[in-house]
This record gives sequence, structure tokens and C-alpha cells, in this order.
Amino acid sequence: MTPARLGPAWWVVMAGCLVGGLTMLFGSFRLGGYLVAASLVVGALERAVLPESMVAGLGIRSRWVDVFFYLAGAAALVVVFAEVQLGPAY
Repeated sequence: MTPARLGPAWWVVMAGCLVGGLTMLFGSFRLGGYLVAASLVVGALERAVLPESMVAGLGIRSRWVDVFFYLAGAAALVVVFAEVQLGPAY
């Protein structure tokens, strides 16, 4: 059994998630969350328009189910990071 290859689209999404994670650690927590959400939107767009050979690693289910879940995850992250209270609670 050979290991699955990861397509270039997967690396783009993971690079965006890495930048978002590092931004959360060393910069703005909220901005980092938004960057991770933006990476999921990019993944949804890649999954929607690129051929199957380019999206290895991003394609798990049918194309439109994957797009739906990437966009739903991005929307959930935007809501969570918009509502998170970063200051002291009084």
C-alpha cells in the first residue's frame, strides 16, 4: 500500500493555517483566527474549481460536500473569533 500524495492545493491551505497559527501565538489572536478561516475559504475555492489531480488531500467526499464543509468551518471560525472576549471579564 502506497501513502497518499498531497496535492499543491493542500500545501496552500496548510501554509495559510500555519501563518494563522503563528499569528495567534505571536501577534493578534483574533487576526490569526481570521487567517485560518480565510485558509478554509481558499480551500473551498480550490476544491470547487481545480481538477481532482490538484486537490489531493483536500478532496475527501464529493466536491460540493467538501466545499460546503470548508465554508461552514470557515463561517464557524469567524463567528467564534469575532465573539471571543480577549480582555478581563468584569
